[in-house]
Amino acid sequence: MHFVKKSIDILLRIYHPQRYLTCPTPPTMPIVCKNCGNEFEGAYCNRCGQSADTTELNLHFLRDTVIHELLPFDKGILFTLRELFIRPGHAIREYIDGKRVRHIKPLSLVLVLAGIFGFLFHYFHISILSGAVEVTSSGPDSRNVMAYLDEMNNWIAENYALVCLVQLPLYALGTFLMFRKKGYNYVSHFVLNAYLTGQRLFLRIVFFPLYYLSNQSGSAKVLSSFINLAGFALTVWTLSQFFDKERKINVFWRTLGSYVIFYTVFLTLTGGLSVLLYYYFVKGHL
Repeated sequence: MHFVKKSIDILLRIYHPQRYLTCPTPPTMPIVCKNCGNEFEGAYCNRCGQSADTTELNLHFLRDTVIHELLPFDKGILFTLRELFIRPGHAIREYIDGKRVRHIKPLSLVLVLAGIFGFLFHYFHISILSGAVEVTSSGPDSRNVMAYLDEMNNWIAENYALVCLVQLPLYALGTFLMFRKKGYNYVSHFVLNAYLTGQRLFLRIVFFPLYYLSNQSGSAKVLSSFINLAGFALTVWTLSQFFDKERKINVFWRTLGSYVIFYTVFLTLTGGLSVLLYYYFVKGHL
C-alpha cells in the first residue's frame, strides 16, 4: 500500500510539477524608523517605539487622531461603563488584580465624565450647589453671599474634573479605614474609588434632563437628594461585590462609615477654605 502511494506521488510530480513547486518567501526588507533612524522589522521600532505606519497627514489621519487620542471610546470606556452597571465590584477587583486590557484607566474615566458633567451644568447655567446651599435671609450681606456662591458655582462647573480629583483621596481614605483588614492598600482603594466616582458621574449625566427641569421648577434639592441616595445605593452594591466574602449588612455599615469620614474631612477643609475666601473676596479683608 505504501509502494502504491509512493508511485502515485512520483507520477504526479512528473506530470503536474506546478502543484509541488513552492515560491520562496521574499526576504523582509528592514524598515528605517523615521524618528530615530534605527533599522527594524515589525510594526514598531524596537529602539524608540514609534509605529512603522507613518501615513501622510490628511483627513484620515485627523479623523483617526480625534477618535484614538482625544476620545477614549477605543480604550474601553463603553466596556467599563457597562461593567460598572452590570458587575461593578467584580470588574473593579479584576482590574486591581491585573485584568486591565479592555478597561479605560480609572483617572481617565473620571476626567472624561467629570468634564462632560461640568460642561453640561456650565453651558445650561445649572447650579451645582443648588441642592446643598440655600440663602434664606435678605439684605446686603445675603446678596454678597449669593454673588459669592454664584461665582463659586461657576468655578466648580468649569473645574469639575479638578474637584473630583481633589475628592478622590478623601473617598479612598474613607474606604481604606473602614475596610483596612481586607488586604488592599491605599492605592488599590484609590483606584476603587476612582471607578466609584465614574459610576456616580455617569448616573448624574444620565439624569441630566431631570437636573435641567428641576432647575427651572425649583425642585433641585429634592432631585439632588434622590441622586445622592441612588449613588450611595450603587456604592453599597459595588462594595458588596468587591468584598464578596463580607456580609452585606457589614458592607452597608462600613460604606456608611466611609461616607461619614469623607464628609467630615471634606466639609472641614472646604468650610475653612470657604470662610477664608469669603472674608477675603466679599468683606475685603481677613
